Amino acid sequence: GGEGRGGGGGDRGGGGGEGLEASWRAHITALDQELNRSSQQLYGGHQAYLGEDPSAYSSAYQASAAASAAAGAVDCNAELIIVVSSAGEAARAVSKYRPPCPILVVTANEAVARQTGTFFAQYPMLVPDLDGAGHTWADKAGAAVKRAVELGLCGGTGN
Repeated sequence: GGEGRGGGGGDRGGGGGEGLEASWRAHITALDQELNRSSQQLYGGHQAYLGEDPSAYSSAYQASAAASAAAGAVDCNAELIIVVSSAGEAARAVSKYRPPCPILVVTANEAVARQTGTFFAQYPMLVPDLDGAGHTWADKAGAAVKRAVELGLCGGTGN
């Protein structure tokens, strides 16, 4: 189901802010688990091809994750992709695949935030730091979604 952008879905969060936050936490947890599985499969399957150069592994992981994010955005009719990046490389890699939705680039680097406008579908979210001691990734994703809704980049319904 769900043909076209914005089709179906509705408010999966139960109408309240807490339901929406729980929905996003579940999405982020599932995506994180899938990325970990994909990375393990990539490393095992391409070890001989990549050789012993550690930078080749990093580049291959990044390209795989970026392509998966863009393809996943198409498959699930996503409203937004959130990329946390200190140097901007991950966000640029996702832009390369031209996803059908905006990319919110969460960064503590002012130069990266300024440069987002020069890449396909990128919008900056400048934060004081990326470590955020005491905050989980789901907390950070919730703040990013809230900011994206404020900017009008997505409706915040959980897709």
